[in-house]
Amino acid sequence: WPPSKPADLLVPGIGLLDMTLRPTVKPQRDEIPESDIFYSLLRKLYTGKAKNTDSLRSIAQMDKAVRIGGERPDFDIYPQVMDMRKTVAAVKSGEPVEQTPINDPEIIVITSPNVVHWSQPEDTRTEKPTYTLDLLVFIKSCTLCFQNREQARRTYMLKRMWRGFRVRFLFVVGLPYILQTEIVTVRGVQIRYPHTRITNTTQLKEARERLFRESRQYGDLLIGGFRDSYYNLTTKLILTFRWASVFCIHQTPIFLFLDDDFAIIPVNMVRFLQTLNLEEKLQLIGGLPNVVKYPGRPSADLRANKWAVDWNEYPWETFPGYLFGRAYM
Repeated sequence: WPPSKPADLLVPGIGLLDMTLRPTVKPQRDEIPESDIFYSLLRKLYTGKAKNTDSLRSIAQMDKAVRIGGERPDFDIYPQVMDMRKTVAAVKSGEPVEQTPINDPEIIVITSPNVVHWSQPEDTRTEKPTYTLDLLVFIKSCTLCFQNREQARRTYMLKRMWRGFRVRFLFVVGLPYILQTEIVTVRGVQIRYPHTRITNTTQLKEARERLFRESRQYGDLLIGGFRDSYYNLTTKLILTFRWASVFCIHQTPIFLFLDDDFAIIPVNMVRFLQTLNLEEKLQLIGGLPNVVKYPGRPSADLRANKWAVDWNEYPWETFPGYLFGRAYM
C-alpha cells in the first residue's frame, strides 16, 4: 500500500473503489509470535493473583506491577503487542504481516471528488517531486451538515482569498441512516446524541438525494459507504488517509485535516507555510495539543458518554500526548 494505480482498487462488476487493506497474514511458523513471548514473560514475572491475559486491562495491570518505572503507562502494548515499524514496512511493500489486523473495516468509496485527480508518480529517487498543489485540505463533515459546507465554500474556500496559493478543498462524509431515538447503546454504554437525526424513510430518501445532488454540483465530496455516525469517525479517518495516500501523496507536500465547524484564515495559513522549506513541510506534524489528559469514563451523564472510554477498552489513567482532531497538519 498504496497500490501503483487506483484501478487496482476497483471492485469487479460494480466499479467502486475498495479501500479495505486486507493484508496477507503469515501462516503459523515454528518461531513464537512476539505477543506470545510478551504474555509468557509477563505471567512468569507477575507474582500476584493470576490474571486473565485476554483482557487488556489485566495485561496493563500486570505490566505496571512488574515494570521498572511502572508509574509510567506502557502505551506500547495498546492496542496489541506488535512491532509497528515492521508491520508498516510489510504493508507498504505488500509483504505478509505477523498478525491479523484488529480493525480493518470494509471501506467502499461511493463517490470521489473531482477537485483532485490521480497522476502517475515521479521516480523520486532520481527527480525532485514536482507538486501541483501547495496545500490540500480534507474537511471532516457529516451528511446533514449542509450549512457548514456552504459556509466554508462562501468564505475561506474562495479562490480569491488565497491570492495565487495553490490549494484544494474536499469534504469527507459517510451515508445518512435512520436513528429513531436520540439514546443509543454502544458496547453497553448509553449515549445521548444531541445532533439532528433522520427518523424515517422519507427523511432518509431526501437526505440521500440532497447529498448526491450536492456532490454533482460541487464535485468536492468524498463519500464513504458506511453510516455517518459519531462512532464511525475512525472509519472516516481511515478512508481519508487511504484515499489521500492513493490520489494525493505526490501532488502536495502538506495536508490539513479540519472539522467543518472550524475555519481557516487564509492569509495566516499562507504566511506560515511560506516560512517552511520542503523538508520541513514533509516532516511537519502540527495542531492543537491536548489539554484533557484524563479519559472520561462511562457515567450517568449520557451526553458526556459520547467521549467516554471504558476501563477495559483503555486501562490507563492518562492519555499520551496527541493533537485534537478538529485541526491538524
